Amino acid sequence: MGLFVAVVLILGALAVHEGAHAFAMWKCGVSLSEVGLGFPIPYVPHIRIRFKKFSSLPAFTLHPFLLGAYVKPTEEGDAMLEKLPYSNRAVIYGFGVLGNILYGLLLLILLRVASLGILDMKVFILLLLLFLFWWQRRVFCTHLVPIVGVLGLAGFVATFFFLPSGDVVVGPIGTIQLAHDTAKDVAGGVLFAAVISFSLAVLNMLPVYPLDGGRTMDVLMAKFGVGAQNIFRRAGSILFFALILFAFGADFKKLFLPK
Repeated sequence: MGLFVAVVLILGALAVHEGAHAFAMWKCGVSLSEVGLGFPIPYVPHIRIRFKKFSSLPAFTLHPFLLGAYVKPTEEGDAMLEKLPYSNRAVIYGFGVLGNILYGLLLLILLRVASLGILDMKVFILLLLLFLFWWQRRVFCTHLVPIVGVLGLAGFVATFFFLPSGDVVVGPIGTIQLAHDTAKDVAGGVLFAAVISFSLAVLNMLPVYPLDGGRTMDVLMAKFGVGAQNIFRRAGSILFFALILFAFGADFKKLFLPK
């Protein structure tokens, strides 16, 4: 039961992340053509729902490989997005991170209240954090996301050189194993989902293109010219795939090269 709860809530974290992006785009006047849950794979069947009575709403697509989510603007919306100032684009890119943090805090609050049946000091602290993040959402997206992202990337590089990779990084297989070990009941499932939601927030703050933090940094790099922006995008894409290989490598090491 705990594992089922964890899976459902993690899918909720993915939906919240992309839903937050979609909400921010809508607030900034960027039209959307599609919102998808799952990783699109060519020639693999999927379910697409169109809202004919509400033509302004984007189509919703559900893919069978439920690893990730995305939002896709229309051609007009994409052009509009490119013309927006840094403050608005940073909010659009950072709102997914903010959504995961708020979602994780909300899960911790519900877990604490459900386990105690009362509102204690920890619950009030979590509620205060929830309020502060939402109250300062624009400052968080425009200033904190780039700063924390750079610091996070520096910390990740440091751990790569000074700590064993398997101790700090897990891939999909390692995540499933952690879920099996942690989500043994409903409370464990909720806690694990909260941790995954926070992890998604931290991961997406990294200034690595095409992650959210990378897209925010990409807007800043545009001020140094198209050449610098292209170099940043290519380097970010290489680093992004290196991170994926690094995570799968950690799984491989644990499975086939046990201590």
